[in-house]
Amino acid sequence: MVSLVKNESLVSLVKNESLVSLVIFAKLFLKSYIIMKFKIGDKAYKPKGYQFPCTIVGIFRNTKGDVRIIGEMDGFGMLHIFNENQLEKRLLHINEKVLP
Repeated sequence: MVSLVKNESLVSLVKNESLVSLVIFAKLFLKSYIIMKFKIGDKAYKPKGYQFPCTIVGIFRNTKGDVRIIGEMDGFGMLHIFNENQLEKRLLHINEKVLP
């Protein structure tokens, strides 16, 4: 009877380890998959503080895994790295062209 309990515990442990492994895999997979507010070529602006109308030219994750957005200031070419929550999408003006 004791060996049966040990075996059941072992089966339970293996099932739990499999579940833990699945959860860890899912977290790593989702972390590597970037769900983004922006895509390259989107037009954006900074709604708070100084104005920064820009075109999104780069998107990456820093070493902590946080998404960063590189905006190129329209008309000036200056690059700035933002957090996703610092920028908002803007509608294209009728005379603006979409980048390929």
